[in-house]
Amino acid sequence: MKKHTMIAAAVAAVLFSATAIAQPVTNKHCCTSERAKVNYLIGARSDNEGLSESSLMETAKVKMLHPDANLQEIKSVADSLALNGSTPSLRYMAYLASNVLENPGWFGGKTAAGAETPDKFFASIATELQERVLGSRAN
Repeated sequence: MKKHTMIAAAVAAVLFSATAIAQPVTNKHCCTSERAKVNYLIGARSDNEGLSESSLMETAKVKMLHPDANLQEIKSVADSLALNGSTPSLRYMAYLASNVLENPGWFGGKTAAGAETPDKFFASIATELQERVLGSRAN
């Protein structure tokens, strides 16, 4: 039971921090957004696959909303997970998150931003990426 409580608390921290980092950074909120980045890093590096996926999703959403946000450390973690993640699903989601973090302007995010689960979010991102790549080949 303790493990489930710890996981729930970590997920809650990640989701709570999404609102903090998505707000404009002012002197008042500077520390909060830095804490949110730390929470995302902790979540992405977690051995819990669901927490890693949720952290990658929330980070990608933030980058889509705020393309100028400096999330390079999390992108490095996403790149590493794309190569060394524990499951094919996690590796694929990390690959997609890395694409969003590298090129946030490629993704309209209307469908993705409303997605509540990593599966739905990354399916939407995969569709947008496929349309962009295959669309560019037609030109």
